[in-house]
Parts: sequence; structure tokens; C-alpha cells
Amino acid sequence: FVLGIFLGRISKENLFISGMKMVIAGIVSVLISVLLIRNF
Repeated sequence: FVLGIFLGRISKENLFISGMKMVIAGIVSVLISVLLIRNF
């Protein structure tokens, strides 16, 4: 989330939206890794 705020400041986007994008990306990557571990 902090990284999203940092990137949001650079690109001058809304800080909250940018932070939420990073949270969603983190959740997706965790889900993918869990699925890969369970399948293999």
C-alpha cells in the first residue's frame, strides 16, 4: 500500500486509488502462488 502511495505521488494519481491497486495486485499474486503450490 505504501508503494502504491509512492507511485501515486510520482504519477500524480489519486493516492487512495493507487494504494488500492497495489493491495489488489498483492492479493492476486498471493492467490496465484497458493494455487501453484497446491497444484504442484
